[in-house]
Amino acid sequence: MSRYIAVCEAVARELESAGVERERIRVVPSAVEMERFEAARRARADRRDGRAPVVMMVGNFSPIKGHEVLLRAAGIVIRERPDVRFRLVGRRTEALAGVVRGMGLSRHVDLLGERWDISELLAQSHIFAMPSLQEGIGSANPVSPSKK
Repeated sequence: MSRYIAVCEAVARELESAGVERERIRVVPSAVEMERFEAARRARADRRDGRAPVVMMVGNFSPIKGHEVLLRAAGIVIRERPDVRFRLVGRRTEALAGVVRGMGLSRHVDLLGERWDISELLAQSHIFAMPSLQEGIGSANPVSPSKK
């Protein structure tokens, strides 16, 4: 292989530590069109409507993405806050319908499938959840939680 592409400096350093010469590595950062999310940001800043909290997860259904982890957490949250809604967005999330029913969460969980209006859905959400057990591509420097 003549060249390697890293999505961030942290990945470039990992490649270097694995023995790849720095001259063979190019960093091409992931990009997000922030303008698409401006309306969502404004809507969140203006929202004080007392609506029930909405927790949203975006990710194609795959065991490694942690959908079932979020559903187990939803069961715990709903015991304390039965008004909270959980929205799972992504290809094949509908495959979780049996799991949702079996956990007794049908009234609290929306399985929205593949969607292209993510910025609008985010504007309707209060919390974004990312329960992935592992991600294949780094997009930022590693962060460790602090201990108190």
